[in-house]
Amino acid sequence: MAKIILEGMLFKSYIGVHDFEQAHGNRFEVTLAVELANHIDANDHLAATLDYSELYNITALVMQGRFQLIETAAEKILAEIQSRYQNIASITLRICKLDPPLNGSVNKVCIELKV
Repeated sequence: MAKIILEGMLFKSYIGVHDFEQAHGNRFEVTLAVELANHIDANDHLAATLDYSELYNITALVMQGRFQLIETAAEKILAEIQSRYQNIASITLRICKLDPPLNGSVNKVCIELKV
């Protein structure tokens, strides 16, 4: 089985429960790993795998939305990928809010979902 990993995708998104997060946005880092259910043959055709530019576009489109919770954005990304592709064994998605607004020094806060 093959796993396609998009690591370190960066977005400015309007995700957060505070008014200033909805007004000004936050920086997010997203990592997506999609494991294929089938083996990739040696025919060297894109149809034998997943187009990672499409996976990026799905992620970017959802990250343009406005949400209160990172979890909601993550669920929407997973649902969209699952609805488009049938040859997936598993998906792991990690979304991290960089420099979260906390009363202390924290580099990032992350949510990770796996289906």
